[in-house]
Amino acid sequence: MPERVVRSSIHQDLIAYSRRQNFSQLVGTGYDMDDGLRITLPPKHPFWTTLYDDRPIVDARRQLIFFSLPKVGCTETRRLLKALKGVLEEKPTEAQLHHPHFNNLTFLYHYPREEAIAMLHNDSWIKATFVRDPAERLLSAYMNKFVDPQFHYSKHLFGRNDTMKFEELICMMERGNWENHWMPQSYFTRFEATAPWFHFLGSFQHFYDDMHVLFRTIGEEALFLRVLSKYKSHNAFGGSTFCKYYNKIDVYERVQKLYARDYRIYSLPKHPYPCSSR
Repeated sequence: MPERVVRSSIHQDLIAYSRRQNFSQLVGTGYDMDDGLRITLPPKHPFWTTLYDDRPIVDARRQLIFFSLPKVGCTETRRLLKALKGVLEEKPTEAQLHHPHFNNLTFLYHYPREEAIAMLHNDSWIKATFVRDPAERLLSAYMNKFVDPQFHYSKHLFGRNDTMKFEELICMMERGNWENHWMPQSYFTRFEATAPWFHFLGSFQHFYDDMHVLFRTIGEEALFLRVLSKYKSHNAFGGSTFCKYYNKIDVYERVQKLYARDYRIYSLPKHPYPCSSR
């Protein structure tokens, strides 16, 4: 698992590289994957531009910049960050948490470009993010966006009236069809270049323990414990659900290959196939 509090100790080779970079240069027309794979995308927006809610969230009072990633506890993260502003809904709507026009959160793109760049480079601002095992994260995205009838991405993205099978989604990804909810986590943070600026790298597997550490770091431990006593929702998949979809070892290995960059960059362990081989 990644270290829970990260300073310049991770990836010294990346640090040497990233010191030659600038946040304003993190723009490209594609995203190179390991093993010769490549995702073709529109130009990558810098961190300070608007694109729904996958941009860093800013709490100026605590000097915190949080990179909230899709399917890495982002719903609960927003609930906790809204609590820093004194807002805690018991049953918030999707818009109240995720839509930037309604969630009352401040994003990095709300700042002038030069000020945003300075904040990212300023070591007094805490930069934090969480990371999740890519295979589990992909299944979470599939269950939420394809199986849950509220979203029905099979029709929304692929024009189908049936529910796309999990292995079919993997085939589509291998052909270059990606979407924010299953994009590699390193795509959102460009972690190769930005690693030295991160003070905190939490694990989704230990979400509440690690978030507790982060809130204590910014001086808000009492608030975190008060919020947690009222509401706690994060649940990981059970083994039976995981193995229902990763029902063949080759499916599991194909997903590990697709996310090889995330496993490498975040030093995530590639666990052996956890289900009975078929």
